[in-house]
Parts: sequence; structure tokens; C-alpha cells
Amino acid sequence: MHYAEAITISDGCISLASNNDGLFSITPMPKQNPLDMFDPTTTYYDVPDQPFVMRKIGNVWYARFIMPGVKTCDRGRIERTTRKTELLEAIPIAMKILNHFETKIDRGEHIRSSTVTEVAKAFLSDIAEQGRNDEKLAWKHERYETALVQKWLPFIGDKQIDEIDDLDMVKQRRSRIKDGNPRAGTLRKERQILNELFDFAVLHKFLKRDQIPKVPTIKGDYVPRGFFEPDEMELIQMGVHLDWQLTKHRLHRRNKGLLYFRILLIYLTGLRPQEASRIRFGQLRKGVDVLGQESFNIQLEVWQCKHPSHARRVVPLQYFKDYVEQLKAFYRESDDREVADDDYLIHDQDRQPIFKRHHALRRALRQVGLDPTDRPYYAFRHTFATERLIENISRDSVSKWMRTSHEMLNDYYDHAEANFEFLSGSRMKYSPTVLYLTPTAKQITNYEDLSRDELIRLIQQKETMPYQ
Repeated sequence: MHYAEAITISDGCISLASNNDGLFSITPMPKQNPLDMFDPTTTYYDVPDQPFVMRKIGNVWYARFIMPGVKTCDRGRIERTTRKTELLEAIPIAMKILNHFETKIDRGEHIRSSTVTEVAKAFLSDIAEQGRNDEKLAWKHERYETALVQKWLPFIGDKQIDEIDDLDMVKQRRSRIKDGNPRAGTLRKERQILNELFDFAVLHKFLKRDQIPKVPTIKGDYVPRGFFEPDEMELIQMGVHLDWQLTKHRLHRRNKGLLYFRILLIYLTGLRPQEASRIRFGQLRKGVDVLGQESFNIQLEVWQCKHPSHARRVVPLQYFKDYVEQLKAFYRESDDREVADDDYLIHDQDRQPIFKRHHALRRALRQVGLDPTDRPYYAFRHTFATERLIENISRDSVSKWMRTSHEMLNDYYDHAEANFEFLSGSRMKYSPTVLYLTPTAKQITNYEDLSRDELIRLIQQKETMPYQ
């Protein structure tokens, strides 16, 4: 009988070979590594017997996992970077990621790590829901949204929330210093809000407690608050009032008129913009202004303030009674109805409060040649405070009036005194710069023959306006 000297099974793992005695020996053959046949120029590799494939994007290999039945995934697909440029180095990293996913699935945790922006949206939605159920928390959403969207998300919004490290926090803090190094209290609130976001992420299992990065503490300073000098307040009122009167389109005319009234509401009361937006006509109580003249007071409730200690009775400056009467007349003209007690002082056509619309203010400032930088609606509250301090109103009175601290007054408003040219002692107390609210105020009417550009030029040059 003739026996073959050798039998080789290349795809198996054995090799049969005969010796001189006719006996066969079995020699294991190493299994061929599929990577030996891998084309280094390709950008795709299907890893055998594993639920993921490798994709090369740029110079880096990514692992795309197929996890059917996992509801938190995008149709069962999750992609993660390995940060490796060589496939042989990338596959072991992908295996570690797969083991991590399987462990989280066993624990019932999310395996799709969301970006910080996605978690922040869920966090803010939760806060908004709290505000709907409890009016005392209504202010919280706006404050938290501002801090996250303006201060944190530009730096970490696109990153996976479980991939943020301490270095990201350092970069953000350094940027805040370059922006002007705001006061320590502001920075402390920003850190607090970010930490609450991380607590929310841990609660909903987007990350573990030990994955939360450390937010470094930096020493805060202060940035002088934007405010308007008296001649600038005249300029703003003339420009906004003129633009309102010149506009013929009904809706646009209404919006420009509301800009005028919103500016004066903050300027005459010193309210925070978010407080002013929540005032209703039913909260106006008959009383007197700061000069003892008949007017209205505002009873500010806790739910309208960003802190319970800010609730107070607001005594406005002079002309506020005329302001309320003109505001009611404005709504009669624009909405063809009388206002009700539950109407907000500044409301849209759906009778909902108006909170932002900063673009309208920036446009109005540019239109009269003023720089809108660092001059939001809040600047009119700062102007209110600055003028009272210049009029030698005691800091205790201003602090109690505005519900702000002495520290805030010292840090933000002392700098303004040197910038006013009229500090000659001739400025009377409680004398706001108001043009059109008094019953005898002249109204701009004879301007039909002038173009808009000519009118704006007249305002900027502060020439005599064509009053009737």
C-alpha cells in the first residue's frame, strides 16, 4: 500500500507528514493572520468574528460598533475614535471599547455617550419643566441657559461628555480671564451651574461620578459695566422714538414702539431686564414716585425674581405715571383693545412676555452711531445705578432699592463717576433724562420732507429737530 508522504490542509491547523517507518505525525500549523493580506491603502476593514468594523477617517482609525437591540444607540450603531493611525494598534483599542460597552449594558447604563450640548439640552428642558410647575423657579432656565450657552458650550459643547478632561476646564478658565476677568461671584456661579450639569449627567447615567473633571478656581476681578451718559440717553430716545414714528408697517411699528417702552421701563425703575419682562399691569399699585408725586409702585413677587431676596416694592422715578398712561394708549392703538390686569407691561401680540430681542437694541444703537458692545438691556439698569450714585444718593438706599450688594456697587459703578462731564453739583437728585413722557413734551411730527438718513444725521449731530 502506498501512503502519501504528506497531507497539508492549509485552511485548517494541521499538517500530516510520514516518516521512514510509515507513521504519520501531526504538526499544528499557525492560523494565517487576515491582516497579513490587508491592503495598507484601504480605509475599511471588517474585523472577523467581532461586532465592529474599522474605518479610517483622515489618518485616524475609527471603530463602528453594531449593537442591535440597544435603544440608546443610533439604529444600533456607535462610532468611536481609537486615536491610532496604525490598524494593528487600533484594533486592540476597539476591543477595549467593546468590553466597556458590554459592561455598561450589563449595568443598565447608557452606552452611547452624548455630547455636552445634547446633555445640556436635556438639562435645560428639565429646568424649564420645573419652572412650569413652580413659578418661583421660572427665572432659573434663562440664567442657566445663558451661562451654559455663552460660557461653556463654545469650549466643550462638541465633545463627548465622558471625554472631557481637566485640560478643557483650564482652557475655558483662561479664556474667561482674557475676556476681562469678571468678579469671583460670577465665576463661582458658572462653576456651580456646570457642576449641576454634571450631576444631572451622572443621575441619568451619561457618565460616572469619577469621570467628572475638576474645574479650576481662578481669582475674579471685575469688568466695568456698560452704561449711557445723559447725552447718549437723549440720543437713544430720539432715535428709537423717531424710528417708531416713521415706521408704517403695523407689526414692525408695534415692535419698535415696544423697544422704546422697554428701555424706559428699565431706566425709570432700575429693574433687572428679566424682572421687567415679568411685570403685569395688575401689579401696579397707586402710590407716589421718589419725589412724592402721584404715580404707581410695582409689587415685585418672588417668582418674578432670580433670587427670593430680590422681591420688593419698587418706587419708580418721576414720569412713571405718564409712562404707564402712554403705554396703555400704545396698546389701544396697536392692538385695538384695552389692557387687562393679567397682561404683561411688555408683551407680544399673543400677550406673552418678551424677554430677549437684543438684536433690536443693537440695531437701534448702531443707527444713532453708538457702539452696542457691552450694552445690552442691562446697561439701562447700570445707568440707573450710576446716575443715583452721582446724585449722591446713599449706597444703602441704592443697594436696597435695586436689591444688589455693596460689593457689587463698589466693583461695578465707582468707575463711572469720572466719565461724566456734568459732575459740577448742578445735577438734581432723581432726575432721569427723559424726552417724550411729560404731558407737555414736544412730539416729532414735521419730518415727512426729510429722508431717514437726513433725520439720523440730525440726531447724530444733535442739531435742532423739526419740532412742531
